[in-house]
Amino acid sequence: MSKSPSYFLFEARVGKENTPLFENQIDLAKSIMSLKDHQYKSKRESTVRSSLSQIFTGERNVSKNLRKAIEDAILSRYDNLSHVESFKKDLFDSFKYQSESRLIEKRLDIGDKDFFDLRNETEKASEIIIVTLEPAELHHSIYADELKNQLLYKLGVIKPTPEYSNLVEANYKFFLPNSKNSLIAIKFWKSLRNRLNEEYSMNIQLADKTLTEINNLGKLKVYTIDEELCCFPVIALQYNSIKITSFCVSYVRNDPSVARYSDDVTQLWKDTHLKKLLTFSEQGLNEIKFTDII
Repeated sequence: MSKSPSYFLFEARVGKENTPLFENQIDLAKSIMSLKDHQYKSKRESTVRSSLSQIFTGERNVSKNLRKAIEDAILSRYDNLSHVESFKKDLFDSFKYQSESRLIEKRLDIGDKDFFDLRNETEKASEIIIVTLEPAELHHSIYADELKNQLLYKLGVIKPTPEYSNLVEANYKFFLPNSKNSLIAIKFWKSLRNRLNEEYSMNIQLADKTLTEINNLGKLKVYTIDEELCCFPVIALQYNSIKITSFCVSYVRNDPSVARYSDDVTQLWKDTHLKKLLTFSEQGLNEIKFTDII
């Protein structure tokens, strides 16, 4: 059985004076916050502890920035530095194994076939409409992270991982509720910006330039509409074609609940909703641009 991340960080006696590196997650969080020139130095302890808790339970993958912070915290306490590289490899392999195990376990719980159908069908689509009360970008789980990453891959912002061998770049139109001064749309753009910065180590200036460009080129458009229209959540693929594939995606405790719509329901949505949405986009009505939030 593979050793857990907790074993490496809180049990293995590889620290100075033959002690474990850290007493617990709280000790690790405090060590990370004490590091110089790290973004976590200015964050609240509760925020850092929450991020650590999610990776230790396998709810989220380890981001590049958090990995760097953990590595630097290890270096400040590791006894025999000649062995530290192999130790770090074993540690982060254990995090990866834990996340993958968690994903396999959860596939039994949330209707995994429809989720992976959505993932695979979206991979091949070039035109995508998403209507939702809350997009994946506002949720934190392995499944939500998968949808977030896929968006960035298909926009050509981030190099896709090897499993996306059939990926086709796409244009996206998001339709989000206009309640509370378009707060959801603003949060959506800010979440993309933060993800590029924190998960992919893209500096803020480059992230702003990248998102402005894909927005201006029409690759990613965001509109706000009446909240009642968002109560029919849909991800519609190839929406301009005769044959539209569509899915319903909603969120329960951060995990997406996914179901493929039948042909009849998809046709009903096309007849009653699609024309209104395309009118919004064609006339540029209620568009929230990335430059509106910076």
